[in-house]
Amino acid sequence: MASSYEGDTKDSEGGEPVPHGKGTYKYDDGCVYTGSFKDGSKEGDGMMNYPSQDTYKGDWKGNVQHGQGKMKYHRGDSYEGGWMDGMMSGEGIYKWKDGSEYEGGWSRDERHGYGIQKWPNGEVEYKGNWKAGHMDGEREHHDECGDVFTGSFVDDKKDGEGEMIYANGEIETYEGGWQEDRKHGHGKMKYSNGDFYEGEFQRNKMHGKGSYKHNGGKYIGNWVDGKKHGEFQDVSVRELEFEHGELKAKRTVKRQSPYDEETDEEEARPITTRSKRVPRKRGRLQEE
Repeated sequence: MASSYEGDTKDSEGGEPVPHGKGTYKYDDGCVYTGSFKDGSKEGDGMMNYPSQDTYKGDWKGNVQHGQGKMKYHRGDSYEGGWMDGMMSGEGIYKWKDGSEYEGGWSRDERHGYGIQKWPNGEVEYKGNWKAGHMDGEREHHDECGDVFTGSFVDDKKDGEGEMIYANGEIETYEGGWQEDRKHGHGKMKYSNGDFYEGEFQRNKMHGKGSYKHNGGKYIGNWVDGKKHGEFQDVSVRELEFEHGELKAKRTVKRQSPYDEETDEEEARPITTRSKRVPRKRGRLQEE
C-alpha cells in the first residue's frame, strides 16, 4: 500500500508540499498517524495506530515519541508517562495485563532510578532503586509470603547488608550479610521459639564459627552446613537427685566460660520421666 497524506501542508525549500499543521498520514507499512506536523515531521500532539494494534497518543518530536504520552499495547499492557527519543524515559507508570504495576523512573525503556513495583496480588512490592531494569541499592521489599526485607539489592537479588522479618515459620528475624538472595557472611538469627544464633553463614546455612543459645543451654563452636561440628566449651554442670533409683529433680548450673561472661541458672524442677533402675540408694550425683 502506498503512503498517503491528507491535511495541512507547506512548501519545502525545494518547492514540494510537505505536511505542516494538522493532518493524517497513512504509511505503507500500515501505520496511521493523526495529529500535528512540522516541516514534514510528526511534531506536537498526535496519535499513532500501529498494525500490531498498539496505539500511542501524546507528544512527538522529530518523528518519534518525545515528551508525555500513553502507549496501549495489544497484549493488554499500558504505559503512561515520559518519553525521550522514542523510548520510555523520566517518570511513568507501566501496568501489566496480569495486574502488576510499576511507578517510578525510566531510562531508555528500562526501569531506572527510584520506583515502586507491585505484583499481581497487591501485597508484594519493592520500593527502591533500579538500575537498567534491575532492583539495585538499599530499599524495602515485601514478598508474597508477607516477609519484609530491608537492605541492599544487586541485580534483583539481596546482596550486602540487610534485615529480613519473617511473617511465619521457624525463623523470626535475620540481620546480617547476604549474597545472591542467600544469608552469607556474619549474621544474627532469632527463632520463633526464642533460640538465637550469631555467627557465620554460607549459602543460607550456619557455617564457620558461631554461638547458638537455646532454652537451658548454649553452644559456642564451629558449624558445617548448618550442623555443629568440632569441639566446644560446655558451660553447664548438672546436679541430679535420685530416690530409690528414680530421678526426682535436676538442677543445671551455668559456670563462666572463657567465651562468655554471662552466667545463668535454671531452677530445679520435678522430673516425671522414670530412669533406669539402679540399686536403691539416696544421695546426689554430680556430673560434668
